[in-house]
Amino acid sequence: MPSSSTKTNWADYAVEPPEFLPSFSPAAPESVKLEKPAPRLLAPTEVEKRAVWIVHGMGQQIPFETLDSLTQGLLRLLAIDPANQNSIPVARSVRIGDQVLQRVELRVNRPDKPPVELHLYEAYWAPLTEGVAKLRDVISFMLDGGLRGILNARKSFKRAMFGGICDFEIPVRVPFYIVTMLLVLASLAFINAVVLAASAKKLQILGSSLPILSTEWPLLTGLASGLSADAITYGATLFIAMMWQSPGLPRGTRFFLALSSWLGALLATLSIIAGAVLMLLIVWNHWKPACLAQLHYVRLQAASTLLILLAVAIISLGGFVRARGRSEGRRLERNSALLLLLLLAALLNIAAVASPFLVSTWLYAPPKCACRVVHLLSKGWWVWPFLIFLSSQIRTLLVEFVGDVAIYITPNKLDRFYAVRQKIKDTALQSARAVYLAMGRDQKFQYEKIAIIGHSLGSVIAYDTLNRLIIEDHLSGGALRVVERTALFETFGSPLNKIAFLFTIQGTDTFQIREQLAESVQPLITDYARYRTFPWINVRSPQDIVSGEVYLYDWCAQTCAGGNPATVQIPPGRRATERIDPDACVALAAHVEYWKNPLIWQELYDHITA
Repeated sequence: MPSSSTKTNWADYAVEPPEFLPSFSPAAPESVKLEKPAPRLLAPTEVEKRAVWIVHGMGQQIPFETLDSLTQGLLRLLAIDPANQNSIPVARSVRIGDQVLQRVELRVNRPDKPPVELHLYEAYWAPLTEGVAKLRDVISFMLDGGLRGILNARKSFKRAMFGGICDFEIPVRVPFYIVTMLLVLASLAFINAVVLAASAKKLQILGSSLPILSTEWPLLTGLASGLSADAITYGATLFIAMMWQSPGLPRGTRFFLALSSWLGALLATLSIIAGAVLMLLIVWNHWKPACLAQLHYVRLQAASTLLILLAVAIISLGGFVRARGRSEGRRLERNSALLLLLLLAALLNIAAVASPFLVSTWLYAPPKCACRVVHLLSKGWWVWPFLIFLSSQIRTLLVEFVGDVAIYITPNKLDRFYAVRQKIKDTALQSARAVYLAMGRDQKFQYEKIAIIGHSLGSVIAYDTLNRLIIEDHLSGGALRVVERTALFETFGSPLNKIAFLFTIQGTDTFQIREQLAESVQPLITDYARYRTFPWINVRSPQDIVSGEVYLYDWCAQTCAGGNPATVQIPPGRRATERIDPDACVALAAHVEYWKNPLIWQELYDHITA
């Protein structure tokens, strides 16, 4: 995420007079008609105000972090323009109706046009999910989604939208990805169980109930050290690649970053699955294949320890190079030292995965002095404590990140997250509604243009919130003019497509009824002409495994039937526009790289200041 250092005048922290709108009921029946406030007519000296409302994604977000990132992204864009290089954002607390919101105000000068004042708001929901999800909830959620995805991929995927039923062809690679995810999940769960059981056995917590852990302790320790080396060397590769990544890199450099990070991810996946299978066979069936019988686990232990030490050294050197480069004002991507470190980290990662095979065929007898070094490095006292620590970190990541998704996504069964889910939706709705309700002192709408943005899970929340606002506005006679005043709906790193695919039950007797009911609460997939008059831009990256296209939210005449497809009118430019962020180029880490790249901010700027 972008740094919190900014020229923001945080001392200018004021409370504005109330901004009111006549009484508005979200549940108003269709018979209730509210008077539509007319568009504002600006005085010659008045600056037009426009709003941006953003929703953060999953994880441990702190207050105002998202709002600060939004401000930083726009400031980096404005810094290129000489007319806006001295733009200074101002933070305020404002009352809109019964809501007190924090916002950042930013003046933007436009060539050949009057300046505009952007008011930046955020919906902050992270505290509502803190400590709610447990590891078992996350595992159940992933298993349920994975198994449902495999079933849905067996034939064309049906979805009710725009008055008909669409059939979408699912790529053949999708089931393969899902099976791989489930295998990795099961492997991590089993390795975690072996780690805990072996550690308990060593500490005599379980007595003699697991004798195999005593007889095969050296072999298990060797395998565990190999897995640790795989994890640390891949971590070093990812760390250096993320450090080197920055906007504007040459195409060849971006390709190298993607290749090295994907290679590390592939090797890590293979080593996790292979390590879990070998541990399972050893612990459960006392089976030792020929390759393990010939394995020199003392040498494997020594090689793994050496590789880990080298990886830690690379990480330390990378941090030093970054600190020195920043102090000298040099761009990191021009630093050849980081390129060398990335190459070394990738080679170490390959060596860590290949080390079990190399030590098994290592016939060279090292000199006596080297034997002492090997003996010192082969000490396995660090392995199990380190694996316990690594296991706890993986558990924390799963619970903090995937746990948020598990809480918010509505499953096809009853769960205990209903109340939290509703609180998240209500929090976002109240915040967004206040922005649309904001009135100026002339009792006209303060914002005639509003942009809605969501990252990751926040894009799902933003999508749901926009749909609810449109429904409320429709049932209230269109008093808020939500569709008309929405200038942009932008999603980035969005899992909307995956969620629609993984958590829809297909092929039941009630399928069409449930799908039509689901469509009825999503105006964005009901009518292009009435509800999709604003652009929807979806920014994604091939290196981001969370994001994807949002084609499941657009009508396709070639694959859709039911009703009368001829009645589906698609005005030009109303389909969701897919944009690839070329600067988000590090595998897995690309999911959070959008924030420091210019693409999402440029799209926002072009639409909100037009």
